[in-house]
Amino acid sequence: MKKALTLTLALSVIFVLFACGGKPAETPSPSAPAETTDSVTSEAPASEAPRAALEKGFFDPSIDYIAAGRYQVAYIHTGVSVMYDMLSDAFKAWADKLNVEFNSFTASDDDQFLATVQSYCDQSYDGLILDPTPAAYPAAAELLSRNNMPWMSGMAPAYDENMKLLHPAVGYDDHALGYDMYTWCIDYAKSTWPDATPENTGGIFIGYADLQLPEIRRTGAYDAWLGNGYKEGSFFFLDGAAGDMTAQTAYNLAAPVMDANSKLKYWIGCGFFDDYSVGIARAAADAGKAGTAVCSTAGGTALISLWDAGGTGALKSAVCIEPRLYTEPIFCGLYAMITGRVTPASLWPEWIDRSAGQTYADLRLPAVTITQDNYKDYLAFVDTYTELDAYPYPETDATYPVLAAPPAATSASANLTTTG
Repeated sequence: MKKALTLTLALSVIFVLFACGGKPAETPSPSAPAETTDSVTSEAPASEAPRAALEKGFFDPSIDYIAAGRYQVAYIHTGVSVMYDMLSDAFKAWADKLNVEFNSFTASDDDQFLATVQSYCDQSYDGLILDPTPAAYPAAAELLSRNNMPWMSGMAPAYDENMKLLHPAVGYDDHALGYDMYTWCIDYAKSTWPDATPENTGGIFIGYADLQLPEIRRTGAYDAWLGNGYKEGSFFFLDGAAGDMTAQTAYNLAAPVMDANSKLKYWIGCGFFDDYSVGIARAAADAGKAGTAVCSTAGGTALISLWDAGGTGALKSAVCIEPRLYTEPIFCGLYAMITGRVTPASLWPEWIDRSAGQTYADLRLPAVTITQDNYKDYLAFVDTYTELDAYPYPETDATYPVLAAPPAATSASANLTTTG
């Protein structure tokens, strides 16, 4: 039972690359449905980020959201986690900006989740954002279709049993994430330790073999390792399934590897999410290797808290997406469906992989590599871009990517679909 719950939470929560710092997030108490009221991966580039919303499904400054009317949207999720709180806070920020009444509800299991979806439908809510267990998505999608309810998925895409999308989704390229984490560490090693070579450097990646997405990140990390000339035999993949999803599990896995390979002077280590990377960094410190190890992670919330407190260590970078950037297309895409500007099938057509039999978009957002030198600029940029003030950091002229280019295959299929 514990293992099954761990896998479910991992699929729904841990893959989101949230970076959140500055003001501590307030955790709202989940509330039951309310009565309806009458009423709407890469480093920073040199050029300014475009206003993403100029295409449907993003915030559009040309729309008068007050005059458009007031709509009701609810976010329903299964389970309790700080990640859900962060996501809910970000949705609430966009709701306020778009003149939307926002509510959230925590379901304890699939049955309560589906009952809550039906409850909001019965109360004539205008749209829903969902984060159930993956197994509940097909039933939820069918229920929403029967009720003609616009919706979007939250952290995890909605798939059927054949891995076909049931609705548009927002996510990121997990192979690129693993590649970028390891590439940053390799570049750091080359520039910091002149005597570091493939012969005296070891690599660690802690994933979770029972889950697909950590495996994709591991493959990206391994490709970066081999592509930079490092030794196959010096790369150690460690499986978090041997324990649980905690820093202690990562520590218990990494420490013996470092101890048994004393000929390797330098170490590069990444976990597929924050806690595992923290555990690797602690293992390096306790082995006396804090000055000869470098780690990166996906997410970075714990790392930002460390930096805010003035701390340093082997964990030096994170590949991440700030929650308000991640939630913009989810919330604004839902708003576009509610107002009839798009249908689920017409949202972001350039991101529909028709060659793989998909009929809905899988929008990928660019992740950003943050370090102790640039994280305040990144979060300050997000404040400026979204016009949703959340951080105490000074304004910056730095800019960061908010849109990725769609893959050539999906772009071509979109062109064929729209022009043929």
